[in-house]
Amino acid sequence: MLMSTDPGDLVLDPTCGSGTTAYVAEQWGRRWITIDTSRVALALARARIMGARYPYYLLADSKDGQFKEAEVSRSAPSTKPTYGNLRHGFVSERVPHITLKPIANNTEIDVIWDNYQTLLEPLREQLNQALGRQWQEWEIPRDASDANSAKWSAMAKKLHADWWQQRIARQREIDASIAAKAESEYLYDRPYEDRKRVRVAGPFTAESLSPHRVLGVDEDGELIDPDKAGQPGAGYGERDFVQIILENLRTSGVQQAHKEDRIAFTSLTPWPGDLVCAEGRYQEGDAEKRAAVFIGPEFGTVSRPDLVEAAREAGDSGFDVLIACAFNFEARTTDFNKLGRIPVLRARMNADLHMAEDLKNTGKGNLFVIFGEPDIEIIRDEDGRMRVKVHGVDVFDPSTGEVRSDSASGIACWFIDTDYNEESFFVRHAYFLGANDPYKALKTMLKAEIDEEAWATLNSDTSQITRLMASPYILYVEGESDERILRAWADQCGAQAAMDRICFKTMDGGGKTNMRERANAHFAAVKQIIPPVSKLMLFDYDSGDEAFHPEPDNPGLSEWKRKNIENYLLVPDAWKRAVLRLLEYGEDELFAQPALQVIDDFFSGENLTLPPGKSWRDVAANVFSVVDGKRILFENDNSLFQQIRSGSPSVMLTREQVAMSMTADEIHDDVHHFIAKVVAMAGLG
Repeated sequence: MLMSTDPGDLVLDPTCGSGTTAYVAEQWGRRWITIDTSRVALALARARIMGARYPYYLLADSKDGQFKEAEVSRSAPSTKPTYGNLRHGFVSERVPHITLKPIANNTEIDVIWDNYQTLLEPLREQLNQALGRQWQEWEIPRDASDANSAKWSAMAKKLHADWWQQRIARQREIDASIAAKAESEYLYDRPYEDRKRVRVAGPFTAESLSPHRVLGVDEDGELIDPDKAGQPGAGYGERDFVQIILENLRTSGVQQAHKEDRIAFTSLTPWPGDLVCAEGRYQEGDAEKRAAVFIGPEFGTVSRPDLVEAAREAGDSGFDVLIACAFNFEARTTDFNKLGRIPVLRARMNADLHMAEDLKNTGKGNLFVIFGEPDIEIIRDEDGRMRVKVHGVDVFDPSTGEVRSDSASGIACWFIDTDYNEESFFVRHAYFLGANDPYKALKTMLKAEIDEEAWATLNSDTSQITRLMASPYILYVEGESDERILRAWADQCGAQAAMDRICFKTMDGGGKTNMRERANAHFAAVKQIIPPVSKLMLFDYDSGDEAFHPEPDNPGLSEWKRKNIENYLLVPDAWKRAVLRLLEYGEDELFAQPALQVIDDFFSGENLTLPPGKSWRDVAANVFSVVDGKRILFENDNSLFQQIRSGSPSVMLTREQVAMSMTADEIHDDVHHFIAKVVAMAGLG
């Protein structure tokens, strides 16, 4: 992997196994995708990576990396800005490749020689005077015993020792200078570590193609019809998914926060219902109760209408409670806890049940866990910022059949997604309340000391300040890079204060109508918590037949007049300044000319030159509007980004670096007008 890839490259392993490829790719800063047909292998790999700890290597594109590089190369630290870009690699150990040329051209050797001569010459003269000799530097013996030193005075011996100490120090410094100035062979498998920090795996997902099964074949090699698999002699031995789940449910029961609240079934038998597939019986005090069991899809999500229909069926059949088992539940199911007299318990199934056919059914794992409704409080500070406090969680008590409120002490950990898209939950805040000293457990797992002050912010039932209330204005944009570009432009236009009051939210692509619907749904949910919140949606230009185009004075909707936001980066001088800034070269430097020529050739070849009498701020030529800036600048194989990257010198420019290199007069009026709208929305206009 080290021989064939660079940091940031993508590694594909179609045979996951125990996940060694993914483990090593994570260690060396490579992105990775690994595939396997066995869920056992994927589960092992997932557990291995989640529990791994890695050394923290110094990034070349970081301040610490710049200082380390300066120390190793004996040069002044670089002053260029850093962005933590992994693709720039690590600061690695190196061995010198010494030839005569770098020695001859190394002027530092003369400086070292002259500095030490001021120390060595007086010592040599004093030694000669003490011994009555006329030794030149090369004649002074290394070992005093070789020069009949028995007759030497104590002062002569001391002068001899001092001279050789300085002589050896001079040679060592010269050797170090030669090694530092010589060409080096980098040891890419030995990057420098920051031993004060420890690194764990970055975020990753485990995904499945749905649904997939291995089809059986008969003795003639013909596929067996799955519809006839259950018939005697069909030879199709795979068990039904529901049957597998029921067998594990019968053995494991349903676990809650406390072991004593576990629902243990005395019997679990199939039930001929539409959604209810089994009848479970358990003890509630001295009485026996009947539970309707609903099992969600093997690959899919349970929605609120599913639960409503299942609860209605359970009530019609005389059950006492509905237990809904699923791998995933839609967000809107969280507040559905009861239908009439029927309590609804949502039991999340462990992902290990996907491979239940390959695991032993011991009943010891928490395969079915009920998640109760959390009791939370929104705390609004005087300055308008917001925090979340969790008081506890509702727990179903099988001994009484009632739902009781449990305190926060019963919660091991809780998470917040401050940018929830109503589809996928990403942990952005994590807090740990475990009763069994989670601080000690974390130190043991990481084998390192943990900053107690930092840990105190995580070991809490109250969240840190969330960003949303500090920014009661939401700007919905199409892509993640839009925020970085807009912030760079705002800084150049003197509107950074207004942009700092904005909370950005991506609409995750798709059709403009769909994006607007998702943004409106998100905004409606936020407005329930923060009534005074305001919104503004920004879209790329849509040329479709059914596209809608908001009016310029629409306070809630805006649209670029060009195809996409990257079309406003079509300014060659900004690209040149960005390149020179990264290379730390002057415009007239010879080594910078190839990259600058690539930029000139690209813009002239695409006919994206400034018409006579126009400025970049007011240019209205149609070509700047219809060309796809996103593709020709960054995404195509022959894009400007790729041409500069593959050139010599190689330069990797990001969108925001180009935007930061634009002057206010190079930023188009369309952008200035939009920034003015943002300033007005933030109340600073």
